[in-house]
Amino acid sequence: MGIAFSKGLGVERDEKNAAMWLRRAAEGVPEAQYAYGRMLAEGTGVAPDLEEARSWFARAVESGLADAQVALGEMMLNGRGGSRSPTDALEMFDKAAAKGHSGAMFALAAIHAGGHEVTTDRQAAQRWFRAAAELGHGHAQLMLGRYLVAGTAGAQSGRRTLLA
Repeated sequence: MGIAFSKGLGVERDEKNAAMWLRRAAEGVPEAQYAYGRMLAEGTGVAPDLEEARSWFARAVESGLADAQVALGEMMLNGRGGSRSPTDALEMFDKAAAKGHSGAMFALAAIHAGGHEVTTDRQAAQRWFRAAAELGHGHAQLMLGRYLVAGTAGAQSGRRTLLA
């Protein structure tokens, strides 16, 4: 019901009802935990509450939900709704990237590119930009192109050409 109200599927769109139903479902359904966490993070249908959003994302992470891992990782990286922890964020993004999540791959590339209290590793950044780019991630395609043109990660053997 929460998704139906959220998207207006068979019922009139109603974010407050969506939040109520998703909150109920979140007691046992990881996808609902993630969706309710998103609503809390964005203030959609409910008052924004970043700490509570982070808590619901963490619950969904326990089931291995990649979208929740990325959402929690972003909050950990930026210190939204709790303490800032780039190392824990890196772990969340690693787990989601292992499941093929292109957004997590892009986040890993950005972290390795520098400025996030993690040792800069431009070769790792380029590898992650490439992985995300090959899955169609537009920003990763742009960044990979920039890295390749500028030689940011040094000379690369066996470069492949990406067609966008």
